[in-house]
Amino acid sequence: MVPATITLTVQLPTTPTRAFRALTRATQLRRWFGDMLDYDRSLLVFGAGRQLTFISDGTVGQGQVTVFRPPSVLEYSWNNETLRFDLDAEGEETSLTFTNTIHGAGAQTIAEAAYPDWRDALERLRALFTTPPTTDPGGAE
Repeated sequence: MVPATITLTVQLPTTPTRAFRALTRATQLRRWFGDMLDYDRSLLVFGAGRQLTFISDGTVGQGQVTVFRPPSVLEYSWNNETLRFDLDAEGEETSLTFTNTIHGAGAQTIAEAAYPDWRDALERLRALFTTPPTTDPGGAE
């Protein structure tokens, strides 16, 4: 089976350090990643080699952090998918390139259905840094 890949790039008006924190803290993930996960029950402690547990609508997914290089690269598996976030400083902004690789039967169909959801999620992530928050989404430097 040939994997299917979604690649999206977004400019974030923040530093790579703050952006990386928004990718790896459950309190921040819940604000942009979407409501598909039960963040209180999922095990989302990111670090090199860490096991991850994704709980959604009573189903349990498993994953593992495969690359953890703050603040530039985060990659982890989630069942039959690999999610990768590459962050590069560009002046006072961060260029984030997101790659979602889907393996297995129906990969292309899954990718086509997931594309608008990922596009919307990354727009919510960008909005974390453009909308005046009640608390700093990336934490202190």
